[in-house]
Amino acid sequence: MNVVLLNPIFNHNSSGCKLIPLGLGYIHAAIRNNHNVKVLPLDLEHYGQFLIDVICSEKIDIVGITVYEGIFEQIVMIGKYIKRISPFVKIVLGGPFPTFAFEYILKNYKQFDFIILGEGEKPFKELLSVLEDTSKSLNDVSGLAFLENETVVSSNINDFDPDEFPIPSWDALYPFPEDKHNNLIPITAAIKYS
Repeated sequence: MNVVLLNPIFNHNSSGCKLIPLGLGYIHAAIRNNHNVKVLPLDLEHYGQFLIDVICSEKIDIVGITVYEGIFEQIVMIGKYIKRISPFVKIVLGGPFPTFAFEYILKNYKQFDFIILGEGEKPFKELLSVLEDTSKSLNDVSGLAFLENETVVSSNINDFDPDEFPIPSWDALYPFPEDKHNNLIPITAAIKYS
């Protein structure tokens, strides 16, 4: 499958630091041996021609987008735009905000096909496998939410062992700015209380 993973570009704070898409680097590493996959930056203001070029010229099947709460409304517009370009492209959202708001998103924004819950390496890889082999069921994918007959279906988030996956695909991440000290690598953790 042809997959593009989009990293929305925005300043994390007034310092001008940019977020390095560590999570997308891990997902890329998990699927790169079986799929044609790229990680690309997404300009939230000027995305029209860029998306047309990427989706049409590269015949993209799956678009994955990292979403943070503060940029969700822009992602909604981008999702609509992608579906206008190519209605058959599947849009997968991931990140902290969709993990906690998956039910609201799937019920209210039909342009999004799937939401990855929690860490994305294993669910994304399993989702691609199911989409390629129709004898498999979406219900068997751990950490996935989707809409089926107007009902939100979700599965449990499995524990994540980072040793199960290769290191992030640093070579696939877009080039860092010259000043490598002006970047942030976000790490979000959930604490499980007993």
